[in-house]
Amino acid sequence: SCQVEPWTSETYMDGKIMGSALSERAWRRLRENAGVTYGAYAYVESLPGGANTLHIAGLFQNDATEFAVSTLLDIISQATDGDIDEDLIANSKWETARKMVLGQQSGSQMTSLLVNALESGRGLDYLDNLPEYVSTVSKEDVIRVLAPCRGHETISIVGPKEYIEPAMQNLKLDYELVDWESRYRSMLDERELKKYLKALEKEEKAKAKAEAEAANAG
Repeated sequence: SCQVEPWTSETYMDGKIMGSALSERAWRRLRENAGVTYGAYAYVESLPGGANTLHIAGLFQNDATEFAVSTLLDIISQATDGDIDEDLIANSKWETARKMVLGQQSGSQMTSLLVNALESGRGLDYLDNLPEYVSTVSKEDVIRVLAPCRGHETISIVGPKEYIEPAMQNLKLDYELVDWESRYRSMLDERELKKYLKALEKEEKAKAKAEAEAANAG
């Protein structure tokens, strides 16, 4: 995740198109080309007031941790250098326009669109100008919006330490290891901890039983 250029009504779609284009690039590299994930995606989270955050995420094979992190960082750096296929941007614009039409098929969908425009601060004029905002997004707009992200990425990885730590070291990235299990247990009182450990024991027994039955059936 990283902060990108704050949005205005005029530039809101620049960020959305940028997120969609990077999502397609992440999918192609990590799923179609490398086959190390069942899904990789990117999107821009826009909050009332103008805050804009890019998120790129996915579920990757443990032994592909270093490759996945390196690839996602490369996608950001290459795009800010201008290395992004304009066909990706054009396809993202088309897909955005298509979803806008599909997202206005019912009264509740239309109401949600209006309410969201007002609550976010974009206003109803934004909806009137939306076709122009989408159609005029350019490669230069994508680069501009993404520029603040490069070098300020925050990376969160959940997985086995034996894969994560070497990956961070090889990529020469500063990191902090968090033992979430120990932290979670430290927040429980005696009664809660006892209940939690009992549940874990029950889960382990059920797992062992299932494995034994599977072995016997084989």
